[in-house]
Amino acid sequence: MKGAGDSTVITSILDDLKNKFLKSEYIGHKLIEDGVWGDFHNLEPLEPFIKNSPLKDFRINPVAPFTGCIFSCKFCSISTMPQKYKSVQFRNPDDFVSELRYYQKGSVDFKNRYYFFTPDNLFSNKKELISFLKQIMESDLHINYAVQISIEVADDEGLLKLIRASGGTHFFIGLESLDMRNLKHINKHIVGNIEKSGMSVAKYYASKIKKIHDHGISIHGSFIIGLPYDYYNSATDNTGVDITKFCTKNRIGAQPSTIVDLPGSVFFNESQENNRFIYGKKDTMDYFLSLSIADFAETNKIPPDSLYNSPLVIASMVFYISSKVGSPVRATINSTIIFMRSFIHPTKNGKGFKIWERFIDAVCSAVSQTAVALYKAAGRFSCAIQAWCQGYHGEAI
Repeated sequence: MKGAGDSTVITSILDDLKNKFLKSEYIGHKLIEDGVWGDFHNLEPLEPFIKNSPLKDFRINPVAPFTGCIFSCKFCSISTMPQKYKSVQFRNPDDFVSELRYYQKGSVDFKNRYYFFTPDNLFSNKKELISFLKQIMESDLHINYAVQISIEVADDEGLLKLIRASGGTHFFIGLESLDMRNLKHINKHIVGNIEKSGMSVAKYYASKIKKIHDHGISIHGSFIIGLPYDYYNSATDNTGVDITKFCTKNRIGAQPSTIVDLPGSVFFNESQENNRFIYGKKDTMDYFLSLSIADFAETNKIPPDSLYNSPLVIASMVFYISSKVGSPVRATINSTIIFMRSFIHPTKNGKGFKIWERFIDAVCSAVSQTAVALYKAAGRFSCAIQAWCQGYHGEAI
């Protein structure tokens, strides 16, 4: 299938499957649609126990106000897509809020107040975004939500307040690296702003994190480990230690990921051309298998010389960051602090003396921060799977 997986093309595929007559190619065109949510007779909960237990009220509901991304980071699979598929396309705000209301008030199976807004970057179109947030503000919804967003949102005080008031609880921010050379290498859009500020990357990020925290919103940052200017001099002097100190000092969670060349990304094409892809060329069996086993817990390209060309060096730094930043003590400290900040800065539902709503807002922020600590499990898995694959391919460890 090519293009978007819209309702029309998915229906066509299912009908053809039923009739046992699949076409050789299907093409989707609608990147975002209104009215394609609600009751689906063919959906069943994965686990009956969850459906009939209090756990059903703690699930995160993913919803999409829009699709597309205005940036072209080289590590992202969207970086080589045609512009028409990268363009930001919004749903109707009324339809989006109706879906939120349905899940919170009209559906027994999905009744919940916590949502994840799925766009890669919520900060893609300010004018359209404001109309969505105001629609939530004017509704009777009592929600909290997490989003992926650019750190520049910290520079827009009005928008930041509106996000918080409408239920914004947790930000996932792609920080990627604390080294300006790495940010330039991946074509990170924030480079110009950092250079203009005259600050180091770490100080620039820290200044923005503080502004976001001051609104009671918790944060975890993603970091790519294995970029060209990462380094490893010793167990106590390496990029992983630098990132750990930064996250600890600024009280944020961390999602460290090994460098992975995603099919369709600029980096993937480059590693194929330069023979840096660990698991072979496209159309080979090694390549096919790598799509199944290589994910963000395992690199699929040869690491830089500064890391001794060793995937295990990358895995060890991922493990270190995850273990230290995600430790129970650190998670408790971060969650407690953000709980207090969130209580002081409630959403629209906790304004005034609505103490219970303030408490729920604060719990959602604290739980979001605590949940990020679970990434330490990914760090352990990263080392295990990388060691296994290194041994399988007979490479030096």
